[in-house]
Amino acid sequence: MAVKVRVVQQDPYEGGLRAVLNAGHTIGHAVEKASRYRLRHGEAVAIGLVAEARLAERLGLAETGLAETIAACLQRWELPTRLPADIARAEVRHRMQFDKKKRAGEVRFALPLRIGEVRPGVVVPADVLAEVLAAA
Repeated sequence: MAVKVRVVQQDPYEGGLRAVLNAGHTIGHAVEKASRYRLRHGEAVAIGLVAEARLAERLGLAETGLAETIAACLQRWELPTRLPADIARAEVRHRMQFDKKKRAGEVRFALPLRIGEVRPGVVVPADVLAEVLAAA
């Protein structure tokens, strides 16, 4: 929380730095809604963070293994890291179309590049997103 507070204090209107706090949230919010809020916010964001790390790996922005490193850490806190089987991946993709980070008609992700570094504003090709979600 202390890190989040410092980031918000430095960028109260999300003009730049604060966007890194969105890591995991684009997919996470969609998972949360697709689950009909059966999953709590933190659980959905945990799933989203792992999936978004997989996107970064698939796009060559992160080294292979980052998603597994993040998943192992989250699992130690007993958080889910995979989408439950009963949540339709197509619905998750649909729900992402209403994400607040959508600009110029494109959903934008804050993707983890390595532990402690996030790149906000990344547009992910639809086929890559579908592929990663299918395996999530």
